[in-house]
Amino acid sequence: MNLEHPGEGHFLHGMILRTGMKELKSILICRTTTSNKEITREYFVIYFKLQPGLLIGCFILYYMSHRRWLFIKDIAEQWSLILPALAALGIYALVHVERRFLGAFFVLLWIGAFSGVKLPKSDRSKTLLSCIVVFIAMVIMIGAIYSPLSGAYNHIMTKKIISQAPESLQVVHAVNQMGVRRGDKVAVIGWSENISWARLAGVQIIAEIPLEEKNVFLEAEKSIRVKS
Repeated sequence: MNLEHPGEGHFLHGMILRTGMKELKSILICRTTTSNKEITREYFVIYFKLQPGLLIGCFILYYMSHRRWLFIKDIAEQWSLILPALAALGIYALVHVERRFLGAFFVLLWIGAFSGVKLPKSDRSKTLLSCIVVFIAMVIMIGAIYSPLSGAYNHIMTKKIISQAPESLQVVHAVNQMGVRRGDKVAVIGWSENISWARLAGVQIIAEIPLEEKNVFLEAEKSIRVKS
């Protein structure tokens, strides 16, 4: 193991959240009053923009089952899969919606939805299922390939290929001027997705305040800020 270049876990080791009930209540109120549109938009993107193949394929299967309004009963029979998934998505909506936390629940949701499909036993049904599977796979592959290729194309055409190194070095220089030295423990405001500056400066991030709660922290009493 190269001790001069420890992993990202080293820089986030020991991170804890110290939040009193008063501050927690303020955070929840802030989220429910200011982030409802963002949460709704995020779920809309997940359902309709990131998973159109699954949505369309499921709709076609239920339509071709010719069970009309009985499809509601078919879906309800899968409540043991669908209900926990919907409950989890609803709980996350009250606090914070982030796609990496929701994957397992969407899997349960789609398993429940597809398990409710009841097609007649025939060669036509088998052919339909095969076509739907191929269609869903193609849509997912196109979506996975399109996004990075589109981003690379835009960077090349606009000649805006950005390197993170200069910005990280600027941050290291700034924290050094503030008196921060290698081995020190620091706190940050905002998400620590790019912590290359911490690696270069040799410091550990032990506390993090989400950007959405920046104003809540800054407007809190001095004693609370110092304690945090």
